[in-house]
Amino acid sequence: MSNPVTAGTARRESQDMHLVFGSGGTKAILAGAGAVLAIHTTGLKSWRSIGGASGGSIIAALFARDVSVKQVLHLACETDFSKLVTARTGLVGRLWAFLRKYRYEKVRPVKGVFSHESLRQLVDRYVPAWPERL
Repeated sequence: MSNPVTAGTARRESQDMHLVFGSGGTKAILAGAGAVLAIHTTGLKSWRSIGGASGGSIIAALFARDVSVKQVLHLACETDFSKLVTARTGLVGRLWAFLRKYRYEKVRPVKGVFSHESLRQLVDRYVPAWPERL
């Protein structure tokens, strides 16, 4: 029977690990920042690939670009991400999109209800080039 402590150490030294940050908008960004801190604390450094969905993709890009833990935590805690996503339609248009959201799973609109331009500029400031492992 193998020792779980030694098995964990052998796993840590392996470069066969993949890291994925989940979705969930602002909550995913905060949870991902906490995960980055935990990963830094444990000393895990070698990842075959890093990925994320939705809000988790922002943290994944920062982590893959080796942005410091301090900067990631500061960005996650001090940024109001809801102000970085701007509406392209009025209240009625947003309500209509919400009511039809399951239809949009089958047929995507050409343009979404919200614009992400400000959010893209923020991420581009920290991640100017696509990270290799992302």
